[in-house]
Amino acid sequence: MALTVDHPVVQTAAAYTGVLLGFSVVPAALTLLSLPALRAYGRHRATSPGTVPAPAALPDPDLEAESPR
Repeated sequence: MALTVDHPVVQTAAAYTGVLLGFSVVPAALTLLSLPALRAYGRHRATSPGTVPAPAALPDPDLEAESPR
């Protein structure tokens, strides 16, 4: 069996284009398509009864250590 390092396989321009689109344009398009659903969910969550508000931010221990008491 020959190693592929000894005999590299030539890729077509279509293969390069497919990889380029598959790792850039397609994920970007899917992200943009999901934004309306995420926005609608956030609005629904904020207005539905019985929701728990977000917890207050926890104090940063590094900032407390620097401040004199």
